[in-house]
Amino acid sequence: MKHLLILWFLLAGFVAFASAEIPFYPIGEQLFYKILWGFIPVGQTTITCEQIEENDTPFIRIRVEAKSNRLVSTLYPVNDRIDCFVDPETGFPVRVEKKTSEGGRQCDDTLWLDHKNQRARWESRSDGISTNYPIHPDTLDTATFLYALRSAPFTLNKSQTFDLAVDAFLHSLTITACEKKKIKTELQKEKIPCTRFSVVPKRDDLFVYKAPGDIWVTDNLPRVMIKMKTKTPLGNVRIILDEIRTLP
Repeated sequence: MKHLLILWFLLAGFVAFASAEIPFYPIGEQLFYKILWGFIPVGQTTITCEQIEENDTPFIRIRVEAKSNRLVSTLYPVNDRIDCFVDPETGFPVRVEKKTSEGGRQCDDTLWLDHKNQRARWESRSDGISTNYPIHPDTLDTATFLYALRSAPFTLNKSQTFDLAVDAFLHSLTITACEKKKIKTELQKEKIPCTRFSVVPKRDDLFVYKAPGDIWVTDNLPRVMIKMKTKTPLGNVRIILDEIRTLP
């Protein structure tokens, strides 16, 4: 049940990414997702995209927060936050800070990405370990990968493979657009055009005790993941878009 809530969501927005394009980051947008185990609500994930300055340097900050609800917290409390700092000129991540609390496990780590020199460094302060590894010029992290779907076109039945830096490793994923269909969302009464994606990792250890199922993304701009189904040993988990807000 490691990363029970946060990874189900972060790995949900998969789509082919065109490295020559800058991903679209909707500054000021907040996305709220509810997480259900079967039909039982177990938590909520919030994603915020905003422009900030740090030491007079501008960044786009993507903040992902996941919390278990009262029912789940009595057995397995989850309180996670991941901050991804993006270079607004290139659209690529430069630093990812993760602070998570899941059950009795506390994580405090940072991932630095140097695309110019094609190197990444991961440091876990909670475990007292660190590592360096090579990356490619277009490597993304999980948060920026989620937003890449806003700028990249995708073709039905066409697969693409790309790299994703997650903690201490570089992973390879193959994404396929499998089906187009109009479906009903939680936010609108009428059905809207969507695309269903499949995700196949090269390494099995990217998805531990869970496997992404159907991922539905809206076809109209701005493209947003509206729902996802994940298979776990305890049953199916669904992630459903619940609300979209704009920061004041």
